[in-house]
Amino acid sequence: MRCFLFAFVFSLAATTVTAQKPTSRPLAPAAQASIWEKELRQADLDFARQTAARRLEGWMSFFADDASIIHDGQTVTG
Repeated sequence: MRCFLFAFVFSLAATTVTAQKPTSRPLAPAAQASIWEKELRQADLDFARQTAARRLEGWMSFFADDASIIHDGQTVTG
């Protein structure tokens, strides 16, 4: 479960970063990694707070309507 959570939050952070407007010059890899780490940590904290406050509804609020997971070897979508 923890691995799934990490993968989900990382993909959310990566999507957020790539949706931003590009700067005039690219950031150094270390600077970009630092930004991603901060965004990933913040997304994880947001996820944890919403899950603690709203339980299942908070947990589910971070998933897209067409999200998929693997449960007992079967892909479950929706």
